Amino acid sequence: RNPRRIGRLSPDPQLRVFDHERRAKGGIVLIDGSGSMALTRDNVLDILKVAPGATVAIYSDMDEGNGRPNIHILAKDGKCVDEKNMPEFGAGNGVDFPALDWAVKERKSKEPVVWVTDGGVCTANSGFHQGLALQCIKHAKRNKVICVDHVDEAVKTLKSLNNGQTVRAKYPNYFQQVVNHLGGMDNIQEVAK
Repeated sequence: RNPRRIGRLSPDPQLRVFDHERRAKGGIVLIDGSGSMALTRDNVLDILKVAPGATVAIYSDMDEGNGRPNIHILAKDGKCVDEKNMPEFGAGNGVDFPALDWAVKERKSKEPVVWVTDGGVCTANSGFHQGLALQCIKHAKRNKVICVDHVDEAVKTLKSLNNGQTVRAKYPNYFQQVVNHLGGMDNIQEVAK
């Protein structure tokens, strides 16, 4: 070990002469920012705290007429948006698959992709759409995307990944209903190949 901050030895009562580094796997964290997720800014900050080195993005559909962007990068390359500059979110879905596809394409080599979603995949201005949900399930399965359905589960999953542990996807209720309707995950796996 190399004590890089030797100048701290006498003025610092806790003798912190070593740098403190947080190891992280990096990767992509994609957050569904639709209203059905009921996310607060604190929820998003909790995810940002346990995802150092990761690219973190949040998405929801555009507000009609405002022309606002529908995906926002909250953290990338070790830099993170502060709480005061966090974008607005909490509208509808409508862009789930394009956001998921973007996250998969952003991944470098074997980095994990964690998708925080309730699975309420919708088209613009409509409710849940089974066909789009199936498209997202196939894409997530094919690309080994780790799905989690709640912020607490996302924090736990990201901590486990940072500790080098293996994690499993927990498909949200909407996705589980689609899978059950189609006869189980084995049928989805065959379709996803």
